[in-house]
Amino acid sequence: MQTNEREFKVFKIKNGTVIDHIPAAQALKVIEIIGHKTDGLIAIGMNLDSNKMGKKDLIKYENKFLEKKETDKLALIAPGATINIIKDSKVIEKRKINLPEVLENIIRCPNPNCISTVENLETRFILENEKEKNFKCFYCERVFNVSADMIK
Repeated sequence: MQTNEREFKVFKIKNGTVIDHIPAAQALKVIEIIGHKTDGLIAIGMNLDSNKMGKKDLIKYENKFLEKKETDKLALIAPGATINIIKDSKVIEKRKINLPEVLENIIRCPNPNCISTVENLETRFILENEKEKNFKCFYCERVFNVSADMIK
C-alpha cells in the first residue's frame, strides 16, 4: 500500500529542550555552536515540512536545558526559533527566540584594531538593527552584520 502522506516518527523526551522552527539546513550549525554535551540523546530532524516556514529543522536535547548565553547564540543563527522546555514528558515552558539587546562575550569583534581584540577583553555588542542583525561594538563603536563565524 502506497500513500502520499509521509509519517515522521520523532521520539518523545521526558526531560530536556526541544528547539523548533530552526531554518532548514541550520541544525548542524546549531549543534556546533551550542554543543553536544548532555547525558542524554540528541535527536536532529532536518528538512521537515512546516506550514509556517516551508521547511525547517528541529533538535531535541534530552536532559539538557539551555542557558541564556546558549539562547543568545541560537538567536544569531535562528532568530524566530522556538524553545520548548520539557519536564515529566510535558511542555512546561514555550518561548520564541529573539535577538538580545546586548551580546556579552558571545561574538568576537572583527575589527583587528579594536581594544577587545588587542587586549583580549570580554566583548560587548549593542543591537543596532534587528532585521539586519547589526550590532555595534561597545569599544570601537563599529557596526557589524553578525554572522555565525563571529561566534566564540
